[in-house]
Amino acid sequence: SVEDKQRVAERRGGSLGHRRVRKQRDQRIQVIMECTEQKTSGVPGMSRYITKKNKKNTPERLELKKYNPYLKKVTVHKEIK
Repeated sequence: SVEDKQRVAERRGGSLGHRRVRKQRDQRIQVIMECTEQKTSGVPGMSRYITKKNKKNTPERLELKKYNPYLKKVTVHKEIK
């Protein structure tokens, strides 16, 4: 009976659908965002954020405004690496 269920799932494309989901998941990568203003300010520490992006839709480096707790203001953070 377990073998019958596996055959039915294979006919319905159960394993193929799973591969498609895995392929889509690989498009989203984890990136590190680092503050651009803090290097020139001389304040110790470094503001960094971790986020995800879709490398297919945004192949260029990401640039977002995020809060910097060391400078206590919103600054531009750019993707590093």
